[in-house]
Amino acid sequence: MRFRFSLRTCLLLITIVCACFGVWEAFRWGVVYWVFRPSEVREDWPYPLNTLLEKSPAGAVDDVKVYDLGGLVDHEYLWRLKCDQPFVDYMLTSEELNPLQDNTKVPDRFWNEDSVEWWTPEDCTDLKFYKSVNFQPDERGPDGELLFVGYSQEHGILFVIHKSNF
Repeated sequence: MRFRFSLRTCLLLITIVCACFGVWEAFRWGVVYWVFRPSEVREDWPYPLNTLLEKSPAGAVDDVKVYDLGGLVDHEYLWRLKCDQPFVDYMLTSEELNPLQDNTKVPDRFWNEDSVEWWTPEDCTDLKFYKSVNFQPDERGPDGELLFVGYSQEHGILFVIHKSNF
């Protein structure tokens, strides 16, 4: 069986395929932007962050940035906060975070996360690390709110990887 198409028919088919591909890409990028986007509205921020900010000393936190890495049931977030030492002390106590004894156990993801331009822990040379007791860097971990934190006192910046496991 032999197909015979005129040049006009071939060009029309190619145009339709390209248009469908363009519509698909626009839809896909729209979904990515609206589902996995920086959360600029405080109501979209994760519960532990909102609770910390509500109960923290006034003026202790500035320039909060949150990014939802997504998930169907379990979610992961990146936070970056400009804050002072009293806020960090309050957070370490209230979230029961323990200092990381061995800096070689910092998750690779902490250094290699490039989802957003403001996640720049490599710019801070004095980071001190803390984590929730059950935080597993490469695994899901148990249910609950799990945090991995890096704090630079020199820059006053707190970087947080937050796992919200249902």
